[in-house]
Amino acid sequence: MNPFVGTCSCADFKFRTNGGSCKHIDFLQDNDRIKPFIEKYESTRVSTQTEPNTPNVPEIVEQMPYSLMERKDEEQILQEIKGNVIEEFVYSFPQGNRTITGLSYAGVKHIALQRGNIHCCEPILQENGSCWIGKVKAIDVQRNLEMWGVSMQPKFMELRNGSKIKDDFCIQKCVSKAERNALRKLMPEKIIIEMIKEWQKNNGGRKK
Repeated sequence: MNPFVGTCSCADFKFRTNGGSCKHIDFLQDNDRIKPFIEKYESTRVSTQTEPNTPNVPEIVEQMPYSLMERKDEEQILQEIKGNVIEEFVYSFPQGNRTITGLSYAGVKHIALQRGNIHCCEPILQENGSCWIGKVKAIDVQRNLEMWGVSMQPKFMELRNGSKIKDDFCIQKCVSKAERNALRKLMPEKIIIEMIKEWQKNNGGRKK
């Protein structure tokens, strides 16, 4: 999704609005925190059209914490597929004057393993045009709780130059993200906060 140029990878943008807007673009473009960045991008884009040697303005959407966390979670999923050990349980990213902190994909699975008596059911996959939709139910046997996690994963990855290539691991990413989302819903916020504090303490407060 890119609110700066008005494009999105969702089905609404691709198939129902024929290249127009969608709820994701409208939400971001109407967001008071993001509007200044869009205006800055527009003004800089106009100036670079008259100054060919001016470097291109980076896509600020890539600097948004959620986007960064999703991208890094995908990297962790690929590392897991390769059989590598992942130890980065917490992500921290600056946003304005604040620091946004959250659990990584590996962090969610680590808590689930520590708590025990939690398992995920067989995933449900549905092909929807240019993407896969995954649904997974996670069950906390001890507390008798069930939570569903849903994810949507494009079949193609969009490169920085605008071109697209087939994502050979899109199904694995879709399932893994659905599992992550389901497990995350089973976790009390107190447990998550405690883990984040403990991880930061053990790692000297360094940010990934």
